[in-house]
Parts: sequence; C-alpha cells; structure tokens
Amino acid sequence: MTGFAYNPAKTPVNSWKALCAFKSWSNQPDRHPPKQKAWRRYQDALAKEVELYFGDVDDITAWKTVCRAVGCEDPPDQISQCKAILKKTHVNIVDLVDWAKKGGEESGRKVKVFASVAQLRNYTHQTGKIFRRSQTRDANGRNVVLKFLLRPKTPLDIFFSSFKGFTPKGTKPPSELWKTLVKHNKWPVNDNNDPAKKEAWKAYQKALLQEVELYFGNEDDPKAWRTLCRAVGRADAPEDIKKCEAVGVLVSQHPCYWLVRQILRNTHVNIVDLINWGRKGGEGAEDNEAPEVFKSVEELKSYTYRTRKIFEQEQLREYSGGNVVLRHLLRRLFSRCGMLRNAGKVNGSVLFRACTLPNSFSSCRNAAAPRY
Repeated sequence: MTGFAYNPAKTPVNSWKALCAFKSWSNQPDRHPPKQKAWRRYQDALAKEVELYFGDVDDITAWKTVCRAVGCEDPPDQISQCKAILKKTHVNIVDLVDWAKKGGEESGRKVKVFASVAQLRNYTHQTGKIFRRSQTRDANGRNVVLKFLLRPKTPLDIFFSSFKGFTPKGTKPPSELWKTLVKHNKWPVNDNNDPAKKEAWKAYQKALLQEVELYFGNEDDPKAWRTLCRAVGRADAPEDIKKCEAVGVLVSQHPCYWLVRQILRNTHVNIVDLINWGRKGGEGAEDNEAPEVFKSVEELKSYTYRTRKIFEQEQLREYSGGNVVLRHLLRRLFSRCGMLRNAGKVNGSVLFRACTLPNSFSSCRNAAAPRY
C-alpha cells in the first residue's frame, strides 16, 4: 500500500486497523469495494503465514510446535497423542500467527486457550481477530493448523452467512441479526406470509434449535444441568449435582434430578436469550450476564412479544432427543398452558403460546400473534 508505514511489531489485527485508518476505511461498510479487496488480500496473507510457520501433518515437529504454542511444555513424541491434546484445544488462528511472528517457542509466550468454541467465537468477534475458512479452499489440506485447529461455524453462523452480500456481526443477538437480515433482503416487516421470508424463517428456527443442542447438553449429564442453572442466575448449582458429576452418576438416576426440576419450575426465561448467552461464551466468558429471569409467565410473554425473540414449537412436535432445555424448560412452559396436545397454532411461537394463560381453548387460538 503506497504511503502506508507497516510496523511488523504490531499484531496482524492492529496492522489491519492501522491500514483502515490510513485509507479512511474505518467508517466504511465492509462491502466498500477497496476495503473489501484489501480484506481478501489480508486474509490470503494470513493463510500463507500459517503455512509458513506451521508444518505438515506428518511432521511430528510441526505437531510439537503447535502443542507448545498452546501451553504443553513437554509434547509427546507420537502424532496420535498430539492430536488428542489439540482435539479439544480452542485457540484463535490470528493469535497463533502473531505468536509465530514474534519468535514462537523462543519468545516464551503462550497463545490464549479457550474452554469452549463459544468462548473462542466471542473473543474472535470482540477483538476482530478473524480468519476466514474460505481462505483454506486452495490449501493442500496438509497443514497441521488448517487441518486440525480450525473450528466449524455454529448453525446460526452458517444460516446467516448463506445469504449473498450479508455480513453478520457475530456479537449481535440472534434476534437482532434476523432483523438486520430482513432489512438487507428488503422483506416486508409486517408480512409473515412473504414466501422468501417464510422459508428463511423456518431455516432460522431450525438453526436456533441446533444452537440450543450445541450449548446445552443431555439431561443425563450433570454438567448440562449445572450449566443451565448458572445460565438462569444460579451461581452455585445444588450440591447433589456436583456429587453426580464427581462420581459420574446419571442425573435422572439420582434424587437431585427432581431437585433441579423444582428449581426450574418457577424459572421463566426466553430461549433466544439463553442461546445468546451460550454464543457469547456461556459461564466461562467474562462480563457475560445471565439472561433475564422473569417473575411470571405473563412477564415473559410480554417481553417475548415486545422483543420478537421467538422460538417456534413446530420443530419440537416430533422431538425425541434428551436436551436438558428442550426436554424440561420448554415442557414446563408448555404445561403452564395445559393445552399442548389440543391447542391450535398461535403463529407457531412456542414461547408466545406457552406463555399465554388462556381461560379457554378459543382464547388461546384467537390470541394476537406477534410478527417476525
């Protein structure tokens, strides 16, 4: 870039920000042609840096280098054992590049490691340290980092990225991303019957369901119950859950199963808010506030209607999985209405419908439906 003074001491992302400031791109949209072209070149350069500093999948030295980068002081001599270490290691690729550029193992520094994909994802979007998977299409598939440390996108990321020209901001809540998508595609805001919008809404709802399953585990897993308790503001899960976790007992086979269900019986929380909590890193992320818990179903209903944070029930009619949220929190809300099997459809909205307390079936069926 003519006139731009590149400083190798800066991190890649800070160099990119400095370039944007130099070119007056900082306030330009991501699809501003010159900025977009430069971004692609920047991403291509990052991919080449990864291939420069980290070696082939058959080279044990390459595996050991990555292991040391993520904090393993004495890496094993077997590739299979290195794979086992890295399989559940979540690191930012741009951080890895910066680590290598600043001396690698000789620097004595370590790359920040995250406890989950959700925490890594939140960090990546907050810092702008983005490495596009599309940059690896032309790679030979032999690089140890590109093959084993790139983490898949979440279902909602895949959904929103599928629309041409739409660049979702990962830090926004799902409901806000949906509103932005509607505006981007110029779909009618007040018309739920627009064919293209309706089809996209179904796919969006499916992605929400998959995100619930991604962040909240099976009902027989004590960790899943503990995570859900913390998500709804219970800082310390009941001691019995901890005991189950310690000895590996299935929660459903322990008296604490009924204790936790009792806790959740009077817990009213929006499912889309729960998903957003998970996407921001869950309990392990700093400054990640728990979703708002409401005093009554009516308060939750009003909030859901006002914010349009809707999670539809249609996809749950044939659900047979064991997810702790879908099996227990949602069913508790359904039972409040008392008409799950017989009630008519109210815009297909599980939260809106479940949070309605009708005096009769007809009032449930005739209730005003929120738009999406």
